[in-house]
Amino acid sequence: MKNYIIGIDPGMTGCLSVFRYDDNSFKVIKVAEGFVIDMKKKAKCKKGKNKGKVMIYANNYPDVDKMVYIVKRIKEQVGIQFAIIEKQQPMRKLGIVQGVVSVGKTMMGYGMWLGVLKMAEIPTMIVHSKTWQKSLFQNVPGFDTKEKSRYVASKLFPNLDFHRKVDHNKSDSCLLAYYCYKVKDGV
Repeated sequence: MKNYIIGIDPGMTGCLSVFRYDDNSFKVIKVAEGFVIDMKKKAKCKKGKNKGKVMIYANNYPDVDKMVYIVKRIKEQVGIQFAIIEKQQPMRKLGIVQGVVSVGKTMMGYGMWLGVLKMAEIPTMIVHSKTWQKSLFQNVPGFDTKEKSRYVASKLFPNLDFHRKVDHNKSDSCLLAYYCYKVKDGV
């Protein structure tokens, strides 16, 4: 019997990976990225060297319509037994706390993903990043978890491309699904 898992990295842009597995294989079926609406806005700069100039700012928001569409299509096409999503929380890096707007957008996207999965009636495991990374990054050198993620994913899934720095969303969603496969079936 073939089973299907969705791995979701809900980060700022988000990525969803679908895998099929049975007793002796674990294969990627689909990877979908970019679950954001790019809403550019113009505003006058109030400070600094550009004071008084009109600047264009990127203003990305989670795209719930795209989330619903892709989950619905995947469920109709293959039927999904399970999903795993990385728990989101405000981050602290080198003592600097993540900005309020950034946290708000990240948490909004995370909540939307949870709602979409619930509405689709897909059982979901929420896992902290440290939990799955500790399991999959054993004996991997370096400190940067994004680089480690791309490295490990490229070894586990050589048919996918993880060479760009921005591919950490894709590698995380793939590794989340692989972690779920290992935990659920005791591989």
